[in-house]
Amino acid sequence: MAKDPDKNRGDDRAEDGPGREGPFSVSLFLISTMMFLPPLVMLAEGEALLFGLPRVYVVLFATWIAVVAMIYFIAERIGRSGPPET
Repeated sequence: MAKDPDKNRGDDRAEDGPGREGPFSVSLFLISTMMFLPPLVMLAEGEALLFGLPRVYVVLFATWIAVVAMIYFIAERIGRSGPPET
């Protein structure tokens, strides 16, 4: 059975290859875990205020928002990939 060349036209995700979400999820977990460890969090301690809040709170919430955004992008990519077509 011959492949239809028009079937995959415009699909740029085929170049990335399947299964890249798993290693990316593991690396995101490890990096985000390191970002919440006390030695790195303590780097943001100090008297300075950002947006009226202590600097450590701003850093923690910014890191948390970044992790949630990356999880969202991974979930969107997994949802779009779907099962392979035959």
